[in-house]
This record gives sequence, structure tokens and C-alpha cells, in this order.
Amino acid sequence: MSTGTTTFLQQQIEKLKRGDMAARGELIRAAGQRLQLLTRKIYADYQRLKRYEDSGDVLQTALIRLMRRLEASPPDDVPAFFQLAAREIRCSLLDMARHYYGPRGAGTKERSPIDEVDVAADSNSGRLIDWTEFHELVETMPAEERVVVDLLWYHGMTREEAADVLDLSLATIKRRWMTARIRLQKLVLPTG
Repeated sequence: MSTGTTTFLQQQIEKLKRGDMAARGELIRAAGQRLQLLTRKIYADYQRLKRYEDSGDVLQTALIRLMRRLEASPPDDVPAFFQLAAREIRCSLLDMARHYYGPRGAGTKERSPIDEVDVAADSNSGRLIDWTEFHELVETMPAEERVVVDLLWYHGMTREEAADVLDLSLATIKRRWMTARIRLQKLVLPTG
């Protein structure tokens, strides 16, 4: 991400704060391509959910949610915009997973060959974290780590791009990324 792109996004955020709804469309377009890649990346691992929805459904839901959020409460800056976009993808995936695999979901009433593969994977790895849990864990992380996870993992940015967006040094981004990964690993892996 270039400084020009960051500047453009900040300009659109400022326009949106002044009530220019065309700026909301520009922000959605700017996020849309990245969110599409992100949705496909994340959704590739949601084998059980693929029976009911495809990645386009998740993307559409996330973009609609993002559009409503931008209208209701514009972010203050570019990092807040990217955090908001990543959160809407997380929430869309979590909501769909809960809808189909919650207590009354259609997915809880049937078994498929995919479920058998999931069980085998669980026994091979000790404890294979469910993506739903992963997204929930990210939501509970300290803000300074979560924003780095949002930019690097959810938005697929390079460390250099994230440093540019957050106006932080590359060393700080690397340190926060490492700390976030260690925190997630401790939460995911069973102890001793």
C-alpha cells in the first residue's frame, strides 16, 4: 500500500465525516477487492459452511455491514477503517457459522463426509481449533495486537504496508505480530 493510497483513503474518510455519501462508495470499492481476496482465503477453510453459503455470500454480507457502519459512524482514520472492515468479515463468518452450526442450525442435524474428515484431523493434531474460535479469540486480543492481525492476516498486507498505515516502525509491527501469534498459540494449544 502506498502513501498515496493511504492519503486517498484518509481523504474519503474526511469527506464521509462531512456527509459525502459518495465517499462511502469509494471506501467500499477500496476495501472490496482486498475483502474479496480475504474472504476467499478464510472461507477456503470453512469446509462445513460451504454446503450452505459461498464466499460471495460472506463478502456481500460483510460489505453491506461495512456500508451501514460507515454511514452510521465514520472511522476517524485509515487504521480504524481497516479494523472496521476486518471486523465485519469476522462477524459475517461468525454469524454464518452460528446460524448453521448453532443449537438450532441445520448443520447440527446432519453429518457428512466433511465432518468425518474434521474428526480425523482433530485426532491427528491433538486439538484443531475451529475457525469460529479463532475469530472469537482475535476479537478478545489487546487493540494494538488486534490491529496488526487485522492488517496482516485479514487484509493480507505486508509488514511494510501495515507500518505505513499505522505510521509505526517496521520493528514495532514485527514485534506486535510476533506477540499476537504467540498469544493466539497459547490460547489455541492445550497446556502441558
